[in-house]
Amino acid sequence: MIRFLALVTITTAALFGQQSALDIMKRSIELEARNRQRAKDYTYQFVESTTEAGSSTRTKGYDVLALYGRPYTRLIAKDGKPLSESEQRKQESRLQKEMDKRKREAENPNGSERRDYEKQRAEARRFLNEIPRAFDFRIAGEENVSGKPAWVIQAEPKPGYQPSFSRAGMLSKLHGRIWVDKAEYQWVKLDAETTDTISFGLFLARLARGSTFRFEQRRVNGEVWLPAHVEIAIDGRLALVKRVRAGVDITYSNYRKFQTDSKIVSTATVP
Repeated sequence: MIRFLALVTITTAALFGQQSALDIMKRSIELEARNRQRAKDYTYQFVESTTEAGSSTRTKGYDVLALYGRPYTRLIAKDGKPLSESEQRKQESRLQKEMDKRKREAENPNGSERRDYEKQRAEARRFLNEIPRAFDFRIAGEENVSGKPAWVIQAEPKPGYQPSFSRAGMLSKLHGRIWVDKAEYQWVKLDAETTDTISFGLFLARLARGSTFRFEQRRVNGEVWLPAHVEIAIDGRLALVKRVRAGVDITYSNYRKFQTDSKIVSTATVP
């Protein structure tokens, strides 16, 4: 009897102590809001490489600055080379105009630009919060990623899912796996694939079944998780006519914490 009671106690503790895949995903999404708030304090660089079927690879390097509480993306390199002097002057002119514009907007916090930016952030949060409703999750195992243990969560579209807003409808046409850091509940990796055609912009663009998206992020300064690498394999059409088959590779680097008293200086190194 004692052994039986001990076995029941151990089994009950294991069952109630073990988190479900849905619990893990909900927790990770809750913490993502705090992570995104911290991410606003960082500037960074990234290189975007695009390869279309039958053509060579094109690369562009960008510097992302923080201007009056919002990111600003500046082109700094093409195909691994710095911009020409004329192109640099053009980028500096655009930057100065944007700084002047945002300075004026800062005097009116209820201006349209600020409202649009906050609306985009709210829509992104709403999209993330829809994920637990859209998928059935299961723990597919555990793996070490960058030396740290992570849950491997399989996500499949939930039968009968009804999106609460139109943009969320694409979730029913995706499936994949998410690697969630066991210590901090942050998404370390994501592998997703389209299971059906996804349309964008009033059918001006379509993403075909089998297109893939891969995302990785890493911990920076011991306080925030930020993108490290993105890979996208696109098979689709633009304006319902032009067939597009392309691979997009984005690598992020040089994260720097922005100080409010910092001056905007040129960091136009080739990433």
